[in-house]
Amino acid sequence: MAPLKQRASRHRRPWSKLPHDLLSVILDRLGPAFVDRVRFRGVCQGWRGAELAHPRPPMSWLVAPGHFVSLHDAAIHRVPLPEDAAGAVCRGSFCDWLALVPPTGRRRPYLLNAFTMERIKLPRWKEQPMVKLVLSSAPDSKSCTCTVAAIV
Repeated sequence: MAPLKQRASRHRRPWSKLPHDLLSVILDRLGPAFVDRVRFRGVCQGWRGAELAHPRPPMSWLVAPGHFVSLHDAAIHRVPLPEDAAGAVCRGSFCDWLALVPPTGRRRPYLLNAFTMERIKLPRWKEQPMVKLVLSSAPDSKSCTCTVAAIV
């Protein structure tokens, strides 16, 4: 009979081969904690894909120049934004999405996912300055259509 260690190693599965339903259960238990989800998707490509495909619970953020404060765990996250977003004014947010308005009227307002850097352009608005942009849901939500309302 083979020693216990040899038998255990024959039945050992690599972490990257865990079933997606088990990864989904783990993600459900992590909740919205940003740092935990980043660590989860850093394990391997399979886990990264599972995390990106798994719906994220809404997380509230306090947005300040150069960083975000998670209202879930009071952690400060410094997230580098694209150069052209540095001068934009944040007029709203929903989950990981920021509603940004460029400082001049020459460019269109847009939604920016602060972590994937995905960008969605919004219609140009020249009338009055936008005070607030409100989103009905995350734009990447597959279950519904996102509506954006501007308060001027």
